Amino acid sequence: MYIQGKYASEVTSQDILDLIKNKVRESKSLDYKRELNLGTDKDDKKGKFLHDVLAMYNTEGGCIIYGIEEEKVKGKNTSYPKEVYGLKIENFDKLSQQINSLIRDYTDPVLSVIEFINLKVEDKDVIILGIPKTQSIPSMNTYGGVNNFPRRNSSGNHVSTTFELTQMFQQSLLFKEKSEQFRQQRIKDIRDTKIIPHVLVNGSTFLHLIPYNFQNELLLNLKSLQALELEKIKFPFLSADYYEKRGLSYNLEGLLAYKSHSKQGYTNYHQYFRNGAIEIYTSNCLSTNEHPDTKNFHSATLIRFVVISIYRCQAIFKHFKIEPPYIAYLSLCDLNGLTLIGPNSTCPGKFSRNEINLPNIVFNSLDLEVKDIFEILHPYFEIIWQAADGEEFPSFEECKNHFKIIN
Repeated sequence: MYIQGKYASEVTSQDILDLIKNKVRESKSLDYKRELNLGTDKDDKKGKFLHDVLAMYNTEGGCIIYGIEEEKVKGKNTSYPKEVYGLKIENFDKLSQQINSLIRDYTDPVLSVIEFINLKVEDKDVIILGIPKTQSIPSMNTYGGVNNFPRRNSSGNHVSTTFELTQMFQQSLLFKEKSEQFRQQRIKDIRDTKIIPHVLVNGSTFLHLIPYNFQNELLLNLKSLQALELEKIKFPFLSADYYEKRGLSYNLEGLLAYKSHSKQGYTNYHQYFRNGAIEIYTSNCLSTNEHPDTKNFHSATLIRFVVISIYRCQAIFKHFKIEPPYIAYLSLCDLNGLTLIGPNSTCPGKFSRNEINLPNIVFNSLDLEVKDIFEILHPYFEIIWQAADGEEFPSFEECKNHFKIIN
């Protein structure tokens, strides 16, 4: 969903002019359109618009730039940009709402995140439509009862063949299967201390963030992470001065950021993988109170761990130009018999099972605020709450004091 190394939301008017100047040709992920005309219900312009959007979504994602005239040879477009033609936009907000409504009503599954940017280029209106790559199954165009799956190649858009459609569905299933296997194998190896021998595994809590590009076998240069704010990489969910020992080291998997307040071993770490995945670990949710035989699991630590980790890891994905969507897996171990302590010291009850492996949680944006992330996660926090005989997990307003650390 980016142009020449930039997300659609980061593209400037100069970037558009550079595309024209450098004769950047259309591709699977870039398309130029002279006009944006949705027409009426009596013509097929809306269907054509949806066909263009879904073709890109079902292929590699990308950007459609409206308001750019293409060069022509013998009256036919060459796929090379010629000049800024410009659009006539009376009300951008109304147009945006119309497009969102069209996408919502006539795509199945619905495309949940489309970036819609209006730029002034040479005093003319240009619109950029940023379209993500499908994270799960492909989306169908249902406008006018056509019910087909558009797709894009180097020569343009077309309706998917049976073979292409089968491949897209298989790719979706493969991603889910591969990411789940990755999650389970990592948890086993970490808890068996095969990979990080100094980690304290009692009360293990894992958060795995896995982008769709994970299955494309990315090979990221993790050294470039040092250009970011190191404190946020090393200490993503608690303050740096909380820990006696902290460090950053390279390993076979990629880059390991660890911290500890115990001489016995690591209580928290972040593992950054070269394939774009991130594994975040803590054992701080588990504690023993003044009675040695009574152990508690603190949900305040859990929600801070998960929400702030996701909030800050958005910058990591942006840094590497890894586009949404991505999925999150939350896994809790060693729970049996623990007393769950609520964010406001409430106590719903004890866990009756030893592990909770929540299903994948889909995130469709890298610009979420803490409250947005909490609301997405709230139903999953409620599952954990109810696993200890609780009823309704506290709201964001009741929990927001636990997120002050991000300031």
